[in-house]
Amino acid sequence: MSLETSIINKITTTDILRLMEQLGVPETMVRYGNDGLIFPTICHNELINNPSHKLYYYENTKRFYCYTNCKSMSIFDFIINVYRARGFKFEFMRAYNMVDRIISERLKTGFSIIQLPKPHNTTKIDKNWEEQLTVYNPHVLECFTQQPKFLDPWLKEGIDYDVMMEYGVHFDMIRNRIVFPVFDHLGRLVGIKVRNFNQEDIENGRKYMPLWHNQELYNYPKMMVVYGYYQNQKVLRKTKEAIVFEAEKSVLKYGSCFTQNKAVAIGGSAFSQYHGKILKDGGVNTIVLAFDNDYSDEGNRFYGLSKMLREAKRIKEMGFNVELIYDWTGEYLGNKDAPIDLGRIIYSKLYRERKTLEEILEKEKEENCEISA
Repeated sequence: MSLETSIINKITTTDILRLMEQLGVPETMVRYGNDGLIFPTICHNELINNPSHKLYYYENTKRFYCYTNCKSMSIFDFIINVYRARGFKFEFMRAYNMVDRIISERLKTGFSIIQLPKPHNTTKIDKNWEEQLTVYNPHVLECFTQQPKFLDPWLKEGIDYDVMMEYGVHFDMIRNRIVFPVFDHLGRLVGIKVRNFNQEDIENGRKYMPLWHNQELYNYPKMMVVYGYYQNQKVLRKTKEAIVFEAEKSVLKYGSCFTQNKAVAIGGSAFSQYHGKILKDGGVNTIVLAFDNDYSDEGNRFYGLSKMLREAKRIKEMGFNVELIYDWTGEYLGNKDAPIDLGRIIYSKLYRERKTLEEILEKEKEENCEISA
C-alpha cells in the first residue's frame, strides 16, 4: 500500500472540516449535499474574492471536485492547489504532513471516526452492519438547554414540550438553533442534527445540518437509521404498522397529536433495505408512506406522489403491505408540506383516505397512464 493510499484510508469527514478551518474556511461557510460537503472554490481562488460554492468533497470517494476549474483532486492535490492560488509553492510531503497531523490529533484526543460508509447494494445488507455506526457520548447534549422559553419555535409549531423531552430535543443559545439527537434501533446515540434559525444559515442551505461542535461532526448514515423506532417500538410491535415520514420533526408532531405514536422517519425519501430490516424485525407488517408533498421544479404537484410510488414498489418487494397517504384532491397540502404539518384533523382525514399500492396501480392500469415525475 502506498504512502498516499494509507493515509487517505484514515481520513474522516471531521478531518476534512478541520483542514478547511486551517485553510481559512469556517464551519459557517460549509454547505451539506446528499453525498458530501460543499465549499468555496479556494483551490484556485482566495476567499477575499468571494469564490462560488462549486468545490465538492465526496465522502464515498474521499476526493475533491472543483466544478469551475480544477476538476478532480486528491486531498494532497487540493492542498497544493490552495497554496499555489495564494502564491506559495507547496510540495507533496508538506501536504502529506499537514493531513497526518490533523489525523494524529484526532486520534490522540479520542475524537470519533466520522465517515459515511461506501454506497451499498440496495439488495444486500452488510454483515455486522450495526458495527459501522459511530456511537457518540450523550453527555455532549449537556452543553445545550431544554428550557421551554428557548424551545418556543417548535412549541409554536404544535410540538408538545413533553414530546421534545422524550426525544431529547435541546436548544443551542449561542448559535440560535434546535439540537436534536438521533438514536438507532438499539438506543445508541449515532448522530445529532440541528435546525438553524439564523437567516444567513437558512439562505446558505444550512437550515438542517449535522451538529458541528468542538471540532467534531455528529453525522450518521441515514440509510441505517430509522428515527423514532427506539422510542416507539412497543407501539409499532403492537399495531404492526409504521407511518413513515421523511423528516424527523414529523415524528415529534405526530406524537403531539396522537397518544399512540407509530411514526418514524428515514431522513429523506429513500427507503433502504436496512430500514426494512429494522422495521420487519420490530414486527411491522404494514408501511404507510407519508412523504412530503413536493412539487417538481416545473411545478408538477404529483412529483411527491411519484417518489412515494417508486419507493412503495421497492418496499412491497421487501415483503410489506404498503399504503400511501396523499392529498389526492390537492385541497390541503402545499409544496413541501408533510401530511402531519396542518395538524391532527387534516392528517386524520388524509389518513382515512389513504390507498394501498395495489389500488393505485390498478387505477393506473384502468386509465392506461402512469404517474411519473
